[in-house]
Amino acid sequence: MRLALLAVALLATCVTVQELPNVDTALYFSLAAYTTIGFGDVVVGPGWRVLAGIEGLTGILLVGWSTAFVFAVVNRMYEHWRQVHSAS
Repeated sequence: MRLALLAVALLATCVTVQELPNVDTALYFSLAAYTTIGFGDVVVGPGWRVLAGIEGLTGILLVGWSTAFVFAVVNRMYEHWRQVHSAS
Protein backbone atom coordinates (compact mmCIF):
# COMPACT_ATOMS: atom_id res chain seq x y z
CA MET A 1 0.00 0.00 0.00
CA ARG A 2 2.79 2.39 0.85
CA LEU A 3 4.50 1.56 -2.43
CA ALA A 4 1.28 2.39 -4.28
CA LEU A 5 0.96 5.76 -2.56
CA LEU A 6 4.61 6.47 -3.23
CA ALA A 7 4.16 5.74 -6.94
CA VAL A 8 1.11 8.02 -7.15
CA ALA A 9 2.85 10.83 -5.27
CA LEU A 10 6.00 10.50 -7.38
CA LEU A 11 4.18 10.82 -10.69
CA ALA A 12 2.02 13.63 -9.34
CA THR A 13 5.12 15.54 -8.25
CA CYS A 14 6.89 15.02 -11.58
CA VAL A 15 3.89 16.00 -13.65
CA THR A 16 3.09 19.06 -11.51
CA VAL A 17 6.51 20.53 -12.08
CA GLN A 18 6.36 20.11 -15.84
CA GLU A 19 2.82 19.83 -17.10
CA LEU A 20 -0.15 20.50 -14.80
CA PRO A 21 -1.12 23.73 -13.05
CA ASN A 22 -1.30 22.55 -9.42
CA VAL A 23 -0.76 19.62 -7.08
CA ASP A 24 -4.48 18.82 -6.75
CA THR A 25 -4.88 18.32 -10.47
CA ALA A 26 -1.69 16.28 -10.64
CA LEU A 27 -2.79 14.01 -7.79
CA TYR A 28 -6.19 13.57 -9.40
CA PHE A 29 -4.58 12.68 -12.73
CA SER A 30 -2.11 10.35 -11.05
CA LEU A 31 -4.81 8.47 -9.11
CA ALA A 32 -6.94 8.17 -12.24
CA ALA A 33 -3.98 6.77 -14.16
CA TYR A 34 -2.92 4.45 -11.31
CA THR A 35 -6.37 2.95 -10.92
CA THR A 36 -6.64 2.71 -14.73
CA ILE A 37 -9.87 4.72 -14.73
CA GLY A 38 -8.48 7.44 -16.98
CA PHE A 39 -11.47 9.75 -17.24
CA GLY A 40 -9.81 11.94 -19.86
CA ASP A 41 -10.76 15.25 -18.30
CA VAL A 42 -7.12 15.96 -17.42
CA VAL A 43 -4.73 15.30 -20.28
CA VAL A 44 -0.96 15.59 -20.28
CA GLY A 45 1.31 16.33 -23.20
CA PRO A 46 2.85 13.73 -25.49
CA GLY A 47 6.05 13.44 -23.47
CA TRP A 48 4.16 12.40 -20.33
CA ARG A 49 1.65 9.98 -21.83
CA VAL A 50 4.05 7.06 -21.72
CA LEU A 51 4.72 7.68 -18.04
CA ALA A 52 0.97 7.74 -17.36
CA GLY A 53 0.62 4.41 -19.16
CA ILE A 54 3.44 2.94 -17.11
CA GLU A 55 1.70 4.16 -13.97
CA GLY A 56 -1.47 2.39 -15.09
CA LEU A 57 0.43 -0.86 -15.58
CA THR A 58 2.10 -0.41 -12.21
CA GLY A 59 -1.32 0.11 -10.64
CA ILE A 60 -2.65 -3.12 -12.11
CA LEU A 61 0.38 -5.06 -10.89
CA LEU A 62 0.43 -3.59 -7.39
CA VAL A 63 -3.31 -3.98 -6.85
CA GLY A 64 -3.00 -7.63 -7.90
CA TRP A 65 0.01 -8.13 -5.66
CA SER A 66 -1.77 -6.51 -2.71
CA THR A 67 -4.79 -8.75 -3.24
CA ALA A 68 -2.59 -11.85 -3.32
CA PHE A 69 -0.77 -10.74 -0.17
CA VAL A 70 -4.02 -10.13 1.75
CA PHE A 71 -5.34 -13.51 0.59
CA ALA A 72 -2.15 -15.24 1.78
CA VAL A 73 -2.36 -13.57 5.20
CA VAL A 74 -6.04 -14.44 5.64
CA ASN A 75 -5.40 -18.00 4.49
CA ARG A 76 -2.56 -18.38 7.00
CA MET A 77 -4.76 -16.98 9.78
CA TYR A 78 -7.54 -19.39 8.85
CA GLU A 79 -5.17 -22.38 8.82
CA HIS A 80 -3.87 -21.39 12.25
CA TRP A 81 -7.42 -20.99 13.56
CA ARG A 82 -8.35 -24.42 12.16
CA GLN A 83 -5.36 -26.08 13.81
CA VAL A 84 -6.10 -24.48 17.18
CA HIS A 85 -9.78 -25.43 17.10
CA SER A 86 -9.29 -28.95 15.79
CA ALA A 87 -6.82 -29.74 18.60
CA SER A 88 -9.37 -28.95 21.31
